[in-house]
Amino acid sequence: MHRAIAALIFAACTAPLDAQVNVSGVVFDSLITKAPLAGAQVVLEGIEGASTTDRRGRFSISGVAPGRYATTFFHPRLDSMSMSAPVIVLDVGERPITGVRLATPSFATTSRALCGAEIDTTTSILLARIRDAEAGRPLPGAFGELSWWEMSFGVGAALQRQNRRLVARADSTGSITLCGVPNDIDVAMSARMGAQSTGDVVFPRGLPAVAVQELRISLSDTAARVRTAPSESERSDTVTRARGGSGVLRVAVSTDRGTAIRGATVTIRGQSVGGVTDDSGMVRIAGVPAGSQTVEVRAIGRAPDRQVVAVVPRAEAPLDARLGDVATELPEYLVRGVTENAERAAYERRRRAGNGRFLDSDDLDKLGRTANGLANLPGVRVPLLGGMASTAFPMVFLRGADGQLCAPTMFVDGIPRQRFDGFELHAMLQLATRMEVYNRNMSVPPEFANALSRCGVIVIWTT
Repeated sequence: MHRAIAALIFAACTAPLDAQVNVSGVVFDSLITKAPLAGAQVVLEGIEGASTTDRRGRFSISGVAPGRYATTFFHPRLDSMSMSAPVIVLDVGERPITGVRLATPSFATTSRALCGAEIDTTTSILLARIRDAEAGRPLPGAFGELSWWEMSFGVGAALQRQNRRLVARADSTGSITLCGVPNDIDVAMSARMGAQSTGDVVFPRGLPAVAVQELRISLSDTAARVRTAPSESERSDTVTRARGGSGVLRVAVSTDRGTAIRGATVTIRGQSVGGVTDDSGMVRIAGVPAGSQTVEVRAIGRAPDRQVVAVVPRAEAPLDARLGDVATELPEYLVRGVTENAERAAYERRRRAGNGRFLDSDDLDKLGRTANGLANLPGVRVPLLGGMASTAFPMVFLRGADGQLCAPTMFVDGIPRQRFDGFELHAMLQLATRMEVYNRNMSVPPEFANALSRCGVIVIWTT
């Protein structure tokens, strides 16, 4: 339809074929990448063929006679948004024209077209295309739900954590438009059709102005339910498999230079299934629920990788993960110990005060150095799903002052850690020499107190 509208505009701008010159310029993506747009087809009405922009967004059209021409471009990115590029009119003389600048519609124009009104430029527009995982057919009537957490001050200036949601129903093409999506925090989306559902698809902070995501729902895999609850009999010592999951992932993990990474942990977000790479950097994970799933890959000392993969029922899906370096090797230094250690002395002082629970290396060994082991301590809990931990590396929670479970503030070697998750907890437990657990906020020592927290504190020492 957009091409037909452009053709009507072009029809009013015919030009004679006399002397021929060259028209060149650049196409810019002002919506998503904020960079030159490669792969756009630039057309001038009356000139046969089109010029495709290179990786720098440049185009060049030769054989243009003097006259007036309607000019525009086409690109799959605009097609996915059911939008067309603006049409400009060029007056071509006897000299070549350079520096023509074409661009995608502005965010204001796009938001008016997709959302019915201009939206806050600090938020984004998310376009989701929902299809079945078996044949890739659109799923009209499917529901998409976007969720995120927000912190706000409630009664008495108490800090509250609230869950926000955006829900929409797919149109006849299986498409959903969500407006006003926050782009300064992580958000998660899932789609469902009847009782069948995708996994959580995570969008990290920094979402572009307009984001397009395809979601696949398996209509045949019994594990692809709105809720998956594995039983105790399906639990393995090394890998917990999702009940009835018919998909298989074959994951290759390497450095950004192509060197295989042994011992990398691969998990499926929200699913009790995962594995660890072998010497060749490979791991094959069976029992994965079909449909869109978020795969998270981690290795100590390297930046994690997170990808969305469409798992097909009864088929094997390949995935390549590249992990960059985050650790810097320092030069060798000679360190001489001293008889007095201030941190150790402070630890002993707190232990004698008896306000928390103190564990040495032997205690941690007896607990297995796992989150499930820590759950044996008073006030420490691991959320369960179907009688077992919901992920391969669960995070521990404490019982807050209001009786509800809450995330503790985590310290490692006396330094507070932000965005601490189950994998990091597992890694730190392997290195820990001692630990302090304060399961009530009122018992937290002043050096670890957090005025905004209503939960307790866990301190891990590796020195």
